[in-house]
Amino acid sequence: MGDHFQPQPPPAANDKPAVWDLVVQDLERDEAPLSTLKAPFPWSTRDLMALVRADARARDAQGRKRYGVPLQAGNGRDAPVDAYQEALDLAVYLRQALEEHASRFVPDAELYVREHLSGLYNIALHSVWRLRWLLFSRDGR
Repeated sequence: MGDHFQPQPPPAANDKPAVWDLVVQDLERDEAPLSTLKAPFPWSTRDLMALVRADARARDAQGRKRYGVPLQAGNGRDAPVDAYQEALDLAVYLRQALEEHASRFVPDAELYVREHLSGLYNIALHSVWRLRWLLFSRDGR
């Protein structure tokens, strides 16, 4: 196992803004232009964005409960390593979903769902490659 899988220290609190708050602000900023798009599904983009914001807040609460502090920059952890590890997990979960998709979605939407899962899986793989390049260029390994 490479150095990028060594345990990291628990996050340490500091005076920087909570990163989840910044993510929610970014989601709110991005919502306005998206709200004019016609979604190819029965719910609106605005409804979907509201769900994503709520999920982000719930994930923040889960992290605060687990670690006792909000996720903040400068917390003593190596964010690119965390992102790389999580991106690997994302890729494997999406690949699992591709294997399982036929039994989990409405038949009329099967091709649509498979195309989206394939696209997300490819994005995840590209994210993994880019993150690994970033770590290599920074650490030389």
